[in-house]
Amino acid sequence: MRKFVNMLCASIFVCFIFGCTSDHETLIENDAKYQTTKNSKKEKVGIEVEFFNERGTTVTNENGIYYSFSGITIHENKVYPEAYWGTYPLYFFGQEAGIRIKCDTLIGNNKKYIVRIAAYILKTDGSNGAVLLAPVDQKVVLKKNQTLEIDGSFTAIFDPSNHESGLDRLEVSVFQTNSQGKIGKLIAKKEAVFCPPELQ
Repeated sequence: MRKFVNMLCASIFVCFIFGCTSDHETLIENDAKYQTTKNSKKEKVGIEVEFFNERGTTVTNENGIYYSFSGITIHENKVYPEAYWGTYPLYFFGQEAGIRIKCDTLIGNNKKYIVRIAAYILKTDGSNGAVLLAPVDQKVVLKKNQTLEIDGSFTAIFDPSNHESGLDRLEVSVFQTNSQGKIGKLIAKKEAVFCPPELQ
């Protein structure tokens, strides 16, 4: 039975955290939709993330992590800080995780930005571990009072040498572009968290 559970666990991919499925809209400093940074106090860019096509749910609390799918619930004894406790959608390794990113701005028309999407193993101290999705940059143009939708979906392939059990982090960052059209100052950042179960 233990061997069966471990094989089943190894196929689980992610259980995302974000506003519609958890009370934690973001886990970074300045969690308003329209953010200002020390780089640009007047420029405000909104970031929202939506998830779809999940295969189950995951609950994290003071007792660890509970993965529920297909009528089965699996417990893992790994506890994260209370800020990461909640109920989240769950995905599997090898399955595309549906991610829809929406950006808009309150000022200016036809402003050029670079949106960067990346994902990492989340360690129990809150820092980033191994890379799940190497940073992907997309050049965009934002118009005032219009929302731009970006497909952030990706499929992670399980790597037993790097992918430990527990939570993972998705990061969405928006940068200004400089005069050469390359990455400039950071304007806004948003994170969501997802989790595979025990990978043994």
